[in-house]
Parts: sequence; C-alpha cells; structure tokens
Amino acid sequence: MAKQDEQRLMVKIATLYYVEGMKQSDIAQSLTLSQSFVSRILNRSVKEGVVKISVVPPANVYPELEKAIEQTYNLPQAIVVDVPSRRRRYRLNRRLDRRLLTIWRPGCVMMN
Repeated sequence: MAKQDEQRLMVKIATLYYVEGMKQSDIAQSLTLSQSFVSRILNRSVKEGVVKISVVPPANVYPELEKAIEQTYNLPQAIVVDVPSRRRRYRLNRRLDRRLLTIWRPGCVMMN
C-alpha cells in the first residue's frame, strides 16, 4: 500500500472513531479490516500526530497542582478544592467531614 493510501486510511479510521464515535469493531466490519488492525492504526495515528488528544479541565479543577502535591508529599491522590466564600466553605466542610472519615489516611497532608 502506498504511503498516501496508508495516510488516507489512517485519517478515515481516526475520523470514524474520534469524530463520528464508531466502535473499532464497527469500523473494522464496515471497511473489511480486522479489529486489531484498526486498533493499531488508531495508536499509530496518535503517535504520528494525525490525532491530537487534549484534556481541558474546568476552571475550578487543578490537575497540575494536584500532581505536584502528590509527588512532593508522596501521596496516592491529592484533591485541590476552590472554595470562594465563607458560607460555601462552611457547607463544604460539613459535607467533607463526613466523607473524610472514609478516605483520610495517615500521612496525608491537608493545607488551608
């Protein structure tokens, strides 16, 4: 198969999967390919930059800060919560107090 034909097929498979939401098995069946071939093409499309996947966290979620805290304090998970007002902080603390009993582990660090 020529390089241009391979690229065209890669774009077609990636579009069907990522844009149109088709399952790999359905793509394989419609294009008379094996599902493992479709899977390999999808992985290759990401590696070659045909597909670019990005995660856009909402404004009140801080994955980079959480990761830094996890690494700094050797924690399995850190959660950074943005609470702007005193009233919301009080309500949140009451709810969290009940939940923290089940998830809090010795050695965890909480910063105010």
